[in-house]
Amino acid sequence: MMALKPIDKTRPEERRQGMWSAMRKRLTFTVRDIYWATRVEKETVRDFLVCLENAGYVTCCRPAQRGPKNPNKYTLVRGLELYEPPRVRRDGTPVTQGNARENMWRTMRILKEFSAKDLAINASTEECIVAEIDARDYLHHLAKAGYLAVTRQGKGGVTMRYRFIQQRYSGPKAPKVQRVKAIYDPNLGRVVWTSAGGQS
Repeated sequence: MMALKPIDKTRPEERRQGMWSAMRKRLTFTVRDIYWATRVEKETVRDFLVCLENAGYVTCCRPAQRGPKNPNKYTLVRGLELYEPPRVRRDGTPVTQGNARENMWRTMRILKEFSAKDLAINASTEECIVAEIDARDYLHHLAKAGYLAVTRQGKGGVTMRYRFIQQRYSGPKAPKVQRVKAIYDPNLGRVVWTSAGGQS
């Protein structure tokens, strides 16, 4: 069995993924069950369950007499088919930030070769409009990290078209461009490119 990564070394998305996986495995559980399965702090587990309950993913059975021997029991009633945890706020409303990059990451594999405009149009939905300038920025960074190959250059060295390198597909989660000019791949759990050191 693979050892759990120390909790102080994990990212919030990794903790949510761990909790969600434990919930899907058990279906009915307590906060203590998820704590022992993941070693995520109980308060963090409770906060995540509040989000999921308000969004309708779990139901809670609260005993008449509360106490250590009578904890709340939760049942996962929705989202069983979802590998990734639902992105919801404490009030149950969905988190839309980041959806544009998730859409682009998924669309790149379908299009195979594309321009920033192609990607922006095809990755946009009614709920999430992808701006061409955002597509251009994301493509620029993914090319630096080796996920894309440049297939046509425009005037002044501006890239016109890219090709997705299928062998670099690491999983369903979109690589994240961080503020420190680095790319973190949540599928691999590590930084794959920095502006200072290149690909890693």
